[in-house]
Amino acid sequence: MCVAPHLPAFGQAAGMDRRHLRVPVRIDEGSVLTDLLLEVDVADYGIPIDRFGDTVSLPSERAFGQLIDALSAGNAQEAGGYHQPVPFTEVDAVNLANAYANAFADGWGAATVTHRISLGIEDLYLWQMPLEGRLIPRAFRIAANGEAPFWREEPATAGMQALKTVITEAALLGIDSTAFADPSGNLDRTYLRQVPGTSATWCFDGLSVDWNAFDETAAIPDHPAATFYANACAALKSGDAQAYGSQFSPTSGQRFLEWANEMGTERYAAFVEDSVSQGRRVVFLLDASPATLVFYLTSDNRLLYETIYRDPDTNTFQLVSFYMYGLFDNLLKDVDFFQRPVLIPISGGDENTLSLGARAPEPLVSGGDEEEEEPQAERVSEPEFAAPTTTDQPESQAPTAITKTGSAWLVAVLIGLLVVGLIALVLYLIQRQQ
Repeated sequence: MCVAPHLPAFGQAAGMDRRHLRVPVRIDEGSVLTDLLLEVDVADYGIPIDRFGDTVSLPSERAFGQLIDALSAGNAQEAGGYHQPVPFTEVDAVNLANAYANAFADGWGAATVTHRISLGIEDLYLWQMPLEGRLIPRAFRIAANGEAPFWREEPATAGMQALKTVITEAALLGIDSTAFADPSGNLDRTYLRQVPGTSATWCFDGLSVDWNAFDETAAIPDHPAATFYANACAALKSGDAQAYGSQFSPTSGQRFLEWANEMGTERYAAFVEDSVSQGRRVVFLLDASPATLVFYLTSDNRLLYETIYRDPDTNTFQLVSFYMYGLFDNLLKDVDFFQRPVLIPISGGDENTLSLGARAPEPLVSGGDEEEEEPQAERVSEPEFAAPTTTDQPESQAPTAITKTGSAWLVAVLIGLLVVGLIALVLYLIQRQQ
């Protein structure tokens, strides 16, 4: 069992079991549970949500019960009052409550509270709602002390909100309990890093390296994915789009070749030249079987990453997720939750290495005078939906760290997306059933 090298600041929560959540990583149009683990304190419930308030004793349990009672009764004004006011306004909080109350109006009686996960100063309550013949996990963040306002949601996907979405997605993918690693298996991991401000710990294997992947004469690290990645970088450096496209999975390869063809010969050549000139100094290979996350530094000290997937049918490696970003990507980009405490110390970076993102080509524009398109709201993974999402908005050649913002327009956009997202989730499930 992996145990943090230092006792967590909050200690293990009373009456809870220490378990290992299998973190989901985006692989093309879906996500898979991996051997990258998040060690957390978990309490089991399995209690119908309408009876939950009869069995609780902890402050956060009572607070969660109050919130559910208000939402199931359609009392959005009361539920909105439980929400922390910053960065939401009172109107935003009531709109958020209305979205939940209306979207699940007919299903509260069949919902079940499944788990409580302690995250230090707050608890994450996982609950399931039957929808179109399937159980859909949801999660609410509640202040551990239960003192109002106790309902914690944020318009951004950084920090605790991003951590919540990752846990909720794991619950969706492992609805049959496979979200948690088998305790009888080997849970030892080389790297243990505490999630700041929580009692949770990242547990993972990997290889710290210092390797220029564009240098064909450099010694290739002793890692299962390293030779493949060296070949992929050589194919990119060659300037042959077909050769590089063959390194991707079928889905990502098709998307890449469509992009390269639309770019045209000159612009694709400029992309290759720019990529090679920026360099690719690989500093860490993170094992998240069946995925490998390749982290590398550019010449201007940006820390980027690519995802390699080992196809279980062919046992071959593939580059994946071209122009596709998952919920865990929000954590990978986060300065305070992942970059500073996890990646920078083991990658040889420093405090100035605070720009992290998935590698992506430059945006397509039709004319030289057009401004780069402003990032769309859907690029921020919607915090309440564990169903995997795909975004086709191109990232720039120079990705930046997530910017935390509390501006009113962004809050309004995300509240609107919450309502739209609930509808989209229903359509997604219907499509899956078909």
